[in-house]
Amino acid sequence: MRTLLCNATVITQNATREIFRGDIVIDNDRIEIPESGPVIQADEVIDLTGKFLLPGFIQAHIHLCQTNLRNCADDRELLPWLREVVWVGEAKHNRETIYQTARLAIDELIAGGTTAILTMETVHYTAAAVEAVIDGGIRAIIGKTLMDVDAGQPAALLENSEEALREADRLFDQFHGRESGRIGICYAPRFVPTCSEKLLRGVAARATERNAIIHTHCSENLGEIQLVREQTGMDNLQYLSHLGLLSPRTGLAHCIHLIAGDTEILRDHGVHLLHCPSSNLKLGSGIAPIAELMAAGVNIALGADGAPCNNNLDGLHEARLMPMLQAIRVGPGKVTAQHALDALTINGAKALGLSHEIGSIEPGKKADLIVINPNRPHAQGGDDPVSRLIYSCRADDVERVWIDGVEIGS
Repeated sequence: MRTLLCNATVITQNATREIFRGDIVIDNDRIEIPESGPVIQADEVIDLTGKFLLPGFIQAHIHLCQTNLRNCADDRELLPWLREVVWVGEAKHNRETIYQTARLAIDELIAGGTTAILTMETVHYTAAAVEAVIDGGIRAIIGKTLMDVDAGQPAALLENSEEALREADRLFDQFHGRESGRIGICYAPRFVPTCSEKLLRGVAARATERNAIIHTHCSENLGEIQLVREQTGMDNLQYLSHLGLLSPRTGLAHCIHLIAGDTEILRDHGVHLLHCPSSNLKLGSGIAPIAELMAAGVNIALGADGAPCNNNLDGLHEARLMPMLQAIRVGPGKVTAQHALDALTINGAKALGLSHEIGSIEPGKKADLIVINPNRPHAQGGDDPVSRLIYSCRADDVERVWIDGVEIGS
């Protein structure tokens, strides 16, 4: 199947951030950029005059399993938010509720232009979330939450470390690489206060052996940081580095409250920072030092986090907040609309270990593409497509979505 997408404003996100008006071909599941000249052979032609065509958004920190708790955990800080509502809700899940909750999240993500995610689920029934991803059509790297230390969670979410690791291994063996590579499995210890040293060392060893992603939370909240110091005698990043969990296969959500030397730890280990600005605001956690981390060379990706802490899964909303919050911290222009689009596309692909396949429109890459209509009243004005996209466009401006060359919702 060959589909010609013609006359679009193509925001490539390639190495030179090229933008051009022209044509793209979806050849089965791959991108082809035709040269001018001969008539292009295609089974279907779609005229995108006046529309933006760009790589699908990539959200690098999501909790599909929490979507049924939207609007149920408002006006709390992180630890009460977890202990009073979110962990209680996660403990009540069964296989069917996990599947249906994940499908609801996937439908919302795709409708808003997100085509790939890195997600952390709850302790049980992660296979049901994987099945939802398979059926829903999104690209995802999924992790079962690992928790073997009591930090106030219900007993149903407290596991034996060896059993937890064995279940994570089974998920990896069963699902990693499925659907022509659309499905991946990661190792997802929740955060240090809920994880023993034995568990974390086990994660480090397995991730190295299997070349798998490690996905966890770090330095999100001052109360959490104090728990880590009491439990380990170290700060978060020092401890994670000490246990061998930091590498270019590691994604750390939040990293708001950093101390001297933390930026260098992140940079030198090639860790990806998974920035969730609306979650950080709603939980009162703080504003991450994104401008300084970017200047040091740390890769910044974006994610909406879970629906109960932001209360939507809108990637464009996160992208808009990223430069605006840094403008308050360090002044306008240090973090720009282009930086935000990078975080939502090619940087997210790097965090997922998939920058060779997705995150930009280039010949031979996977056809994960979206079309956005910038011609509605709220996005009128200006001639910079990236500024219009980040500062004016909305999730409901997304008109078409392809993942692996298949149009979703058509």
